[in-house]
Amino acid sequence: MQAIVQQPTAPLTSERPSLRRNMLLGIFNGVGFSLGDAFSDPNLVLTVLVSQLGGSPEVIGLLPTLRNAGWLLPQMFSAGWVQSLRYKLTAYRLTGLIRWLIWLGMVLVVWNAARWSTSLVLLLFLLMYAAYNLTAGMGALGFQDVVAKTIPAQRRGTFFGLRNFFGGLLGFVLAGPLVGWILARSGPFAFPHNFAVLLLLTLLAITPALIAFAFIDEPPTLDPPTRASTKALLRQIPAVLRRDADLRRYVNSRIVSRLAMLADPFYVLYASEVLHVPPRMIGVYLALRVFSAAFSNLYWARVADRHGNRLLTLLTNAIWMLVPVWALLVAACGIWFAPTVLGWLFGGVFILTGLSIDGAGIAQLSYLMELASEHDRPLYLAVANTLMGVASFFPVIGGVIIGWLGYEALFVLTVAFGLWALWLSYRLREPRTLAAGELAAASA
Repeated sequence: MQAIVQQPTAPLTSERPSLRRNMLLGIFNGVGFSLGDAFSDPNLVLTVLVSQLGGSPEVIGLLPTLRNAGWLLPQMFSAGWVQSLRYKLTAYRLTGLIRWLIWLGMVLVVWNAARWSTSLVLLLFLLMYAAYNLTAGMGALGFQDVVAKTIPAQRRGTFFGLRNFFGGLLGFVLAGPLVGWILARSGPFAFPHNFAVLLLLTLLAITPALIAFAFIDEPPTLDPPTRASTKALLRQIPAVLRRDADLRRYVNSRIVSRLAMLADPFYVLYASEVLHVPPRMIGVYLALRVFSAAFSNLYWARVADRHGNRLLTLLTNAIWMLVPVWALLVAACGIWFAPTVLGWLFGGVFILTGLSIDGAGIAQLSYLMELASEHDRPLYLAVANTLMGVASFFPVIGGVIIGWLGYEALFVLTVAFGLWALWLSYRLREPRTLAAGELAAASA
């Protein structure tokens, strides 16, 4: 296995006087993006937008795919460039500006949607949403490497946890009520202006977030490797996976976890089409999700910092498995309760999703940062995230399953995948324990 002990860049991160400043800027960045994501949540807000533009279940399944694959797949193509930079913030700043311009274009397209055919608007929206996420993916390695260089491993749980906590809290206080009000039948804006306003609110939230992270004090990478071609990096994937069993286990666990998320973009449609809940419940579901996600971070950050990211992965996968179980239980109660009661009961799906999603995000980012040495970190991140980008197309399969077998069949299938993901996460090893073992062996 690759050396796990981090190689210092400049002075050790924990000794740098700018640590507090970097923590604050990074947390502010996360809060802004969390709030922005709440206004344009792909599994709640954008799902309804695409549905009203005439999108089929297969097209709706593309939304999380475009978001996740767009963020993950480009990392292999940008890895050689980012790995060769002394300052990784260069990549983040450049791609951040492009992302901002693309999102502004999305706001304008949706605002003017009534003047064009819905099929054209749908196509333009999907293309721009894909471009936005692809650009984010190009800068993602820069973001991850800057965090790894500037935030110590034992503080990253707190770092990501506070980003998610305050972002989720603002999402609950601001985004949930605003989304419910703007999308209500009696709301202040008619379609499509209601969705354009939500996209504009996202833009207003992410603008200061992009600026804040661009001013983090990043230590230079000493003696960075020469820029490698994408073709050369792609050739290394099989060798890297063969060489490092822990990386293989990590990748396998994350891929199956994606399969356990097949139903995510369809829960709100199930509530609307099958349970017949009113549109205002979208705001309620969003509020439930961001509220549970926000406060769960207080516990997840402590687990990550004190006990490591293996345990955090195991716990969040266990909760994620319960999401489709709860949906099936509510479906079974359909013969006894009115739609209003079923709508509120179905809110448990979004509470459980919120409890697991932020913890899983903390664990996935931090686990890999600790697994690789600084020299190999961009390559490890690119290998794992590129393979996860391929797995991000799984929600499209969810749309196909709904067309063939219905919602309940999809929920049952995701329960099975959730159990599989739970078993794979149990087989992971804790990087900090491995690092401590290597240090002990070296000193013996």
